[in-house]
Amino acid sequence: MKFSLVDNLPATRRKFEALSRRFAKNQKKAMLATVLQAETIIKQRTAQGKDVNGNPFKRYSDSYSSFRAKAGRSRTPNLMFSGRMLNSMKVKASKTKGVLFFSRAEESRKAAFNNRTRRFFDLSKKELSRLHKVYFRRLTSER
Repeated sequence: MKFSLVDNLPATRRKFEALSRRFAKNQKKAMLATVLQAETIIKQRTAQGKDVNGNPFKRYSDSYSSFRAKAGRSRTPNLMFSGRMLNSMKVKASKTKGVLFFSRAEESRKAAFNNRTRRFFDLSKKELSRLHKVYFRRLTSER
């Protein structure tokens, strides 16, 4: 019996190095895409009146609910009155870190206050899993 082994280590090494270069090139773009997706998830969920666990937000107090009605706003909790708080949500990204924050101090305080009663500024395990997929797809893309 006769056999031979062929080593394709040089070709494998070239492919690995090309993949490493692609990862390095795409890291910041992947992180930015991921943080932007997180922002979208939070805004969409909040507009639906749901907290991080998918449960409906706690009802507004009777006095605040009346105030909203007089102002022509919905009595259903969705954390939207003027739109300034959610619109001040911004993102920053580097190769290793993505940050979702509120650009104005006043809106940041409102968000912190609202988040104590109606936990909106967070991500569930399912949402984090979705974000991992976004990051990896973008990291490995050839664009």
